[in-house]
Amino acid sequence: MQLRNSVTYDFVGFRPAPYLNMILGPTGTGKSSIACATCIRLDWPPKILGCATELPPFAESGHIEIELKILKGEGILVISGMLSAKAKSSTFTIGWKSASGAEVTERVARLNNEQVRNLCSFLSQNKVSAFAAMFVELLRETQNAVRDECLKGWNATLVEAGAQLKEVTEIALLTVLIPVQHYREARSSWLRLKM
Repeated sequence: MQLRNSVTYDFVGFRPAPYLNMILGPTGTGKSSIACATCIRLDWPPKILGCATELPPFAESGHIEIELKILKGEGILVISGMLSAKAKSSTFTIGWKSASGAEVTERVARLNNEQVRNLCSFLSQNKVSAFAAMFVELLRETQNAVRDECLKGWNATLVEAGAQLKEVTEIALLTVLIPVQHYREARSSWLRLKM
């Protein structure tokens, strides 16, 4: 990925790993610029980032290039283009040939690894609180991001076993607590009589 004349960088280039990538750094070092550039260049809706619904707040005029590895033997998909904050527009090229945003969206979707709305796949800084509030949904979203159908089955088994354990635990507690309550009531009655 390369960014030129972005909000934070005059020029930066880096190569993310094929699996989990995290962008960490102090405030003002360009983490959001990288996330925004990824979102804009792949023609994802800016609202995915959680802070604006149109282009200008994210970008100055500049160039963004992203290389996406396709499947084995199929090479690399290069998506690049220019941003124009004044014109509120972004141009696209696929393999250095002019393309529309819809064409970029369609090509990226064909890679079958883009889950932009899944917060486990693409988590911008402004979406962290939504991610943390997900609880049960978080597990499902993580499973969807991993894309292993076995996880869903294992999770269903664990949920069912947890429900059964809860039921057995409640029965066991009642079996213990009811006699304890009877004892307390009997003791209380005995102490009142004793006085």
